[in-house]
Amino acid sequence: MSTVTLNVPPGFATVLHSIIQSGDNEPMAMTYGVDADDTATADGIATDCATAFTNVMAGAFSNQFTLVRTEVLFRANPVDIPNVGSSAITATGNGTDPIMPQNNAYLIHKRTQTGGRGGRGRMFQPGVSEGAVNTVGQLVVATKNGLTTTYENFRIALAASPSVVTMVILHDLLGANALHPPRPVTSLSCDAVISTQRRRLRR
Repeated sequence: MSTVTLNVPPGFATVLHSIIQSGDNEPMAMTYGVDADDTATADGIATDCATAFTNVMAGAFSNQFTLVRTEVLFRANPVDIPNVGSSAITATGNGTDPIMPQNNAYLIHKRTQTGGRGGRGRMFQPGVSEGAVNTVGQLVVATKNGLTTTYENFRIALAASPSVVTMVILHDLLGANALHPPRPVTSLSCDAVISTQRRRLRR
């Protein structure tokens, strides 16, 4: 789990969902931070996050994509080194629409009550439906709004789980916000335009 550049204060964790597309052995990653409950363990956080993901997110993914693993890096207190936890809970999407090439993704915005770059983040969801995008990469309104609702439900489900207090934005150790505490995410929303990642073309 590559999280070496993130500042993970005591009581917080990073979460990584590994997702595989049919015919592609290289996993895609969706990541976020969480404020953990006082009694949480690394494995418990991983299990709760994977459970929330499978319960809420299956309808947002094509059936060509499967969650194969969830990994967590959790720092319980200032003295101990971070603990690594994992969950092998799996789930496959139930969408049946044709999808765009794998370098295209839905862009999901993480927002907090803090303005500026330190108060926002993002993550990417693979598997953009061909029928949901026009020729200039804009999503149809129904898809955008539907994904925003799904991600908000996911954020709420995380906060309702035993191990997680809330989703947060963690900061890079070398960035301008390195000394700022993690900021609670107050909303998740889908961008109106899809994102692309050239490296996923394998060229």
